[in-house]
Order: sequence, then C-alpha cells, then structure tokens
Amino acid sequence: MCIEITRKTSRIRLDPANDRLPPAWFGEWISQDNLGDPANLVAALFPPLARAVKKQVALGPLYASPQAPHRYDGFFWTDGADIYRWPGDQPVQNADPKTFRRVTPANLMDSAFYADARHLWYCDPMAYANMVLVQSLEPGISMQGWRPFSSDGVPLLRCADTVWAVADIDYPNGGNIPDEVNYPKKRNTQSNVKSVLHAIQSQGGIPVWEKRYNFEYLRPTRVEGTSFVHVKDRLFEDSKSVYVQTKRGLIHLEGALPRMTTFLGDLSCNNGRIFRYGCEILQHVDAASLRYIGDELYADKDHVYLLRHDMEGSDYCPNLHILDDAQPANFRIIRTMGNDILVGDEKQVWLNGEIIHGLIPGALRFIGSYFWTDENQVYYCAEVIPDADPNEFEVLANSGYARQRATVYFGARQIPGADAATFVAYGWTSACDRYGRYDLGRAVDDPGQEVER
Repeated sequence: MCIEITRKTSRIRLDPANDRLPPAWFGEWISQDNLGDPANLVAALFPPLARAVKKQVALGPLYASPQAPHRYDGFFWTDGADIYRWPGDQPVQNADPKTFRRVTPANLMDSAFYADARHLWYCDPMAYANMVLVQSLEPGISMQGWRPFSSDGVPLLRCADTVWAVADIDYPNGGNIPDEVNYPKKRNTQSNVKSVLHAIQSQGGIPVWEKRYNFEYLRPTRVEGTSFVHVKDRLFEDSKSVYVQTKRGLIHLEGALPRMTTFLGDLSCNNGRIFRYGCEILQHVDAASLRYIGDELYADKDHVYLLRHDMEGSDYCPNLHILDDAQPANFRIIRTMGNDILVGDEKQVWLNGEIIHGLIPGALRFIGSYFWTDENQVYYCAEVIPDADPNEFEVLANSGYARQRATVYFGARQIPGADAATFVAYGWTSACDRYGRYDLGRAVDDPGQEVER
C-alpha cells in the first residue's frame, strides 16, 4: 500500500490491486497512541497526507475481520463484527465498530472517553472493569474533548450543554486512612461505600471505581455548550461563567467573570481575586501591582511572596507566604539549583524561603555546578559541606564532584578511599581514579555500597 499525494489531492493506492488490507506494520503506526490528539493531526501533517491518513483510519473498521483485526488504540480492537477491550478481550456491549472512536486526547495507559453513533463511554485502564456507559447520544449531538496538561492531566468531555469530568470523592469517617479497621482485606467498609455512592447519586454522577483512598466517578456540570471554551491549564469558561477542573470535577468559580482572567506564573487573577488552579489565595495581596518574579516567587508594591501549600484537613491549599523584610523593588532570583533556590535583594539572601542571617548578597560566589560559598562555608545546593574551605575547595569540571586536599566529594558527601590526586570527572555523575570508576559517588562494580579502599 502507498499514499499518493498531489498538490490538491491524496489517495490510498493498494498494491497489488486486489489487496484491500494495509501491511501489518500500518495498524501499529497509525494507532492514535502514536498520532496523539486527533484535533492536532491536520496541523501537524501536510494536509493531503493528513486527509489520507484519516481516511485510512476510517476504512480500518470497514475491512476488519477475525484474520485481520483493526486496532483503534492501545486498548480497543475490532474483528469487524464486535469491539473488544484489552486486557482480557472483553466485548464492549452494543458498540458499533464502524463509528466507534476515542473522543478525548490520550496517550498510552491514559483514561479517555469513547463514543459511537449512539453511546458515550468512559474507560480508565487502571480500573479492570467493563466500560462505563455514560449516556445515550442523539443524532448530530456536538462533542468536544480536552486533556489539560497532556498525559499528566485528566480528560473531560463536553457533550452538548453537559461537561462530564472525572472526579474523586473521599470516604467519610476516616475511610481514606489505610488501616485494618477501615480496610479489612484492603477494601473500604460497606457503610463508607454506601455513603459515597449516595453522594455521587445526589450530584447526578456515575460511579467508576472504588479505589483504596477515594471513589472515582464522573460528575456532570451544566454549561452553555455553544460558547464553552478551554482558556488555559485547568480553566474553562462560557459566556456567563468561569469553571475550573479540580479533583471534585468541573467546578463553577464563584465571583469570576468570563474573559477577565490574567495569568501570573501558576496564579490566575480575576475580578480582584487570585487563584491557583481554582483554589483562592486567602492572603491579602495587592492584585493591581502583583507581578511574577519566577520559581513560585511573586511581589506586589509592599511585599515579596513565596507560593506554598498549607494543609487544611486532608487537602493542600495554596497560600502566599510573606518573605519578611524583603524589598520588592530590587528583589531577584540569584540562582536555581535543582529543587533549591537562592534569592535576595540588596541587603539579604534567602535559601528556599528562609533568610540566611549575616550573609550579604555581594559575598556570594558560585564555584561550579551547584556548589557555592558565602566566604565562610561551602554549600552544595542547600547543604553545608562540613570542613570545606572556600579557598581550597575545587569543583571538578561541570559535574557533581569536587575535591579538597586528599578528600573527594560527590555533592555534599565525602567518598571514602577515593584518590584525589588521580580523580577525574567526565560527566555529572561519572568519574574515575586509579582504583576504578564511579557513578553517583559509588563504585560502579558495587553500586549499592560507598567506595571503601
């Protein structure tokens, strides 16, 4: 088989002429796992080629047979008469092979919504149960699916004026605590499950999966379908309201106005209020002067803030913590080092939000990789290296290794027995001396033990 492309048209040419099946490799290559979001297909491929590819996807179920099955994606396939789900090749009841397709973006092992001409389903591959039937479909009904944050996100689907979103609900009475009282034989108590199912039913939801720590379900939200759009990240809106995708489903963001949202780093501002992924920041902030510095740091005309998450019950709630005495006008990021960050103004320095007393910004000196000194001590990221002398400490190339006199370090940790005189680093984690090779500061021939000589 080949695809013939001209400037305006494309067509699939089969070779030999009477062969109506694509080669064996084509089904694997054309699977939606590899193509990604179907909505982006035409934009990603030369349009005539895209049309030919989409045509082949459409023709696959028509020519499928037990001898030459067609695979829709990594979980569903058809023999031309029925649709089956992996694992176990379970049949999908009442599904039409000719119109069956996935209607939300997904990668390998992602949950997704599926539909044919008459039905809408949801499938979570981690829940080894049958497909969950969501609703029946009227002819010509409009649908649109999203997956914010790609494979790290959760799918949601607009079906006419209803958005179906994946949600989780915690068990009551401490049922989300994994102990033998609440989890005999690793299952929740019947009373907790009954209570959760009642709450799901009261929302018009559909149960999906009794998980160990909470119950997964599909929650419907009424929207104005004709104007409903994805704004950014977890934020959606229609002409009347703003919505945010949370672990409780798609939630109406009270007080927020459509087309009024601005974004600063991970925060969104709307109508004088500040949110992170739909959770309102309670710290009083001057929204008009708020600016994003970088790496979860913000400033307004009065203060510098560090975005952190405080525990409220079993939930993490975002909050902006004030860095005391920081000067907003000249506050800056000095250096990021993996998960650690040095920041400062003209008078003081903070490490991961904690002030380093007595350290003047001008005294900071970076000596290579994530090593730095304040003229008195040597640090690796946020760790002080004991007995290190800033005047003698030497970082080896662009690596995590360093030495001082006869001592060799990987990060802040000494490597016992390493020969400093012959020690050479040739990568961030790889090195050697006259005794042998090292990786992550450990002997390669015994990666579970520190080097002993």
